[in-house]
Amino acid sequence: METHNTFAEVAVTRNQTPPSGRVSLSTDSALFSTSWETVVGKSYPGFAFAALVSYKDLNSSSDLLHKMSSERSDDKERSVTYQLNSKVVTAVVSNAETKQLSEPVTLVFTHVEERAESEGVVYSCVYWNEAEGAWSEEGCEGASSNSTHTVCYWSHFSSFAVLMALYPVQDAFELVLITRVGLVLSLACLFLCILTFLFCRSIQGTRNSIHLHLSICLFIADLIFLCGISSTHNEMLHILKQEYMRVVEWRWIRGGKTGHFNEVEVGKETEAVQGTKMKPALQVISVEPTRQVARVESKTTKEGRANGAGDHQGRTDGAEDH
Repeated sequence: METHNTFAEVAVTRNQTPPSGRVSLSTDSALFSTSWETVVGKSYPGFAFAALVSYKDLNSSSDLLHKMSSERSDDKERSVTYQLNSKVVTAVVSNAETKQLSEPVTLVFTHVEERAESEGVVYSCVYWNEAEGAWSEEGCEGASSNSTHTVCYWSHFSSFAVLMALYPVQDAFELVLITRVGLVLSLACLFLCILTFLFCRSIQGTRNSIHLHLSICLFIADLIFLCGISSTHNEMLHILKQEYMRVVEWRWIRGGKTGHFNEVEVGKETEAVQGTKMKPALQVISVEPTRQVARVESKTTKEGRANGAGDHQGRTDGAEDH
């Protein structure tokens, strides 16, 4: 049977003699198995039934469903959080005395989120304690889990689920040491860069001003990360995020400005090279040879004229002697 919020499977038997054997019921999220002797109990009225009800949206409807009735002292110190990793199911039988069963019943849950047990993840079989308004492990006689399923053995009937305890994972000492030493070295190098860009006059300019602001933003971001490396507050994370966004902005400005400067410098160099190669060539080839030829022609003409004048003068003197 299925409704908008639940899914149920029911097994009913009616006979003059009490039934025997195993009875199994299953839904899309759990499997229930027990014996008919446990379902019937001590008195048999002529019929017996067993039902398994699965709730579709109950595991995420309220934060109260993530509360444990009795936490261990070490769990409180380690700030353990609990989360349902299965759908909530309710097992119901015709037996009126279900507080202490002679034979444990078996429930197999399918995990909503497939995660294997580890140092930071532990699964627990729990039932809903109405008196305390929280989940409790009381009455669970055994459990085993893998990444996809958890098997629970219970000595009573109630509403059951699988609760996942999330423990904060402690970082290894070597990893913490390497991180802190690396941050300290990075801060020292950035501090030297800031002093260099700030007081070295020979490299003052727009590009180095951008490098100075970029180094300052990186220095502040690394300092915040070093001081709040173990903090999980949202305010600290928000400040660190904003500081790294400033770093990205300055890197973007640096990239744009550097490309502009390179383009200007390349243009100047191209113009200088073109002027150096073309102008002297034009002067030597087109101007100087012309002037030299002109001078040579002029000189030759003058010499020819002088020689002609000398010949003419000699002829005149010869005529007069004659």
